[in-house]
Amino acid sequence: MIKRISFLVFIFLLVSGKGFSQKVKFTASADGKQVLENGMFTVEYKIQNADPDNFTPPDFSPFKSTGTPSTQSSMQIINGVMKKSMSYTFQLFATNLGKFTIPPATITLGGKSMKSNSVTVEVIKGKEKVAGDQGDFFVEIKVDHEEAFLGQQITVDYVIYTKVNVRRFDIVNESEYDGFFATTMNIRSSAQREIVGGVEYSTKIMARRILFPQQTGTYTIGPTNVRIGVVDPNSPQRGFIFNSRLINRVVITNEVTLRVRDLPTSTDPAFSNAVGKYYMSSDIKNQGVTTDDAITINVEVRGDGDAKFVTPPNFVDEDVFDIYDPNITLDENFNEGGKIYHRKNFEYLIVPKKPGNYMVQPKFQYYDVDSAAYITLQVPAKRIGVTQGIGNKDAALLEEDQKIVLEPIRNSTKFESQGSGFFKSLPYWIILSLGLLSMILTGGLYYKKQTAPEVDPTELRRQQADQLAEEKLAAAQNFLDSGNSSKFHEEIIRAVKEYIADKYNIPATYLKKESIRSSLAAQQVPDETIASLENLINTCELNLYAGGSNEKMSHTFAQAKEIIASLV
Repeated sequence: MIKRISFLVFIFLLVSGKGFSQKVKFTASADGKQVLENGMFTVEYKIQNADPDNFTPPDFSPFKSTGTPSTQSSMQIINGVMKKSMSYTFQLFATNLGKFTIPPATITLGGKSMKSNSVTVEVIKGKEKVAGDQGDFFVEIKVDHEEAFLGQQITVDYVIYTKVNVRRFDIVNESEYDGFFATTMNIRSSAQREIVGGVEYSTKIMARRILFPQQTGTYTIGPTNVRIGVVDPNSPQRGFIFNSRLINRVVITNEVTLRVRDLPTSTDPAFSNAVGKYYMSSDIKNQGVTTDDAITINVEVRGDGDAKFVTPPNFVDEDVFDIYDPNITLDENFNEGGKIYHRKNFEYLIVPKKPGNYMVQPKFQYYDVDSAAYITLQVPAKRIGVTQGIGNKDAALLEEDQKIVLEPIRNSTKFESQGSGFFKSLPYWIILSLGLLSMILTGGLYYKKQTAPEVDPTELRRQQADQLAEEKLAAAQNFLDSGNSSKFHEEIIRAVKEYIADKYNIPATYLKKESIRSSLAAQQVPDETIASLENLINTCELNLYAGGSNEKMSHTFAQAKEIIASLV
């Protein structure tokens, strides 16, 4: 019993130690930046990861507090980590016009004081009411970026402004979002106060869409019709739950213009088509190996760009290592802070070509939309020690092993008696029979070849090329037959790039949009073939999300087959 109590105490202390080791946060916020004269608003002070000894509110003048604050506290333990929070909420009454700053509040922790941030609120004069004035509610489409780059995440919010009780919100004819991959995000937002044209409204985000641009150009979202259910103030009470009748109203939103631009060119092989904000971590296993061993490198990236566009970065010196195509061992999306993030893990297998000491430094480059510049993430370089193995010897050792040893010339001759020997023996007659049989078969085949009609070499090469193209595109054919557009276009891109990489010995990581033309031109591939290939890849990327009809997919399949066949 004593052991069990000790164990529980140990667990409690361990959890408590983890919980209180987190950073303490003390923040203040108001439910609106503006408030009407003689209106009310709230200020909340939130304390995270701490249990303060006391709390001292600031001087709220010229605002007047309506009474004692409401308090709320919560505690969670997730994976052994304790998260605590406590809040004090004050209702304030605005009486004077102007912009005012509420000073910080103070808490005491272990004898030390800590202050929150200050809060600024502007009190403005209300609009005079006009007989017959309309505008009890309206809906606006708001975007966080009106100009964006390919692959950048864009947030589109449908925000309602209302002075009445709204119970229902339905988007009737939403935009098609042509040129974007669009997805819906469930969001819970609290109501805020906002002053528009001197009138105070209660605002709330009713719907959110996340867009990822797939092609450049200028696009328009809206106007959109939205059906709103407003509580009828004249309806009779009908019980505790169903106590009112709704009046349906249809409002028209505003129109928003989005401009999508292409990225500037990057020549760094570590660039991976990632756009937005990214973080990277990496680890290298087997730092002491032989030339027979493979080295495993894991690179994990996390960011808010379009996950489908992100490809493995190239940072391995191919003069020193043989590199296999990286595997994607983790590919997942998650929501955080009202945005979509993704996490990808690339696993590299590299094999050293010769002994020595080498430095390997994983890198990952992305385009940062905030600074409008390319950012290269990297971890500290790690030393790889390589010793000679058994199976993978270098050229010098191999030549030494393959030297021919000559026997010395004999200076004397020795005669020995000869027996019956091989002549006319059973093995002699067997070998002679096989030789005669092979001569007869060879003659027959030669005669058949001479008498057979000639086959056009060009036609023969075409048939072989078609057969090879069909083999490479067999998986894409299956997706085409099943109507799986996304998998079909992914497989087309993979098959074409894989064939080009194998044929011309070009690493797959070099076959990117900005380098594929120069890589193939160096192999003397005709310009028209390169142009067709670029057009094919662009078409497939555009249809990864947008989908395509069977007719368009069949045309794309035929185009891919023709390109592979032309390169055979």
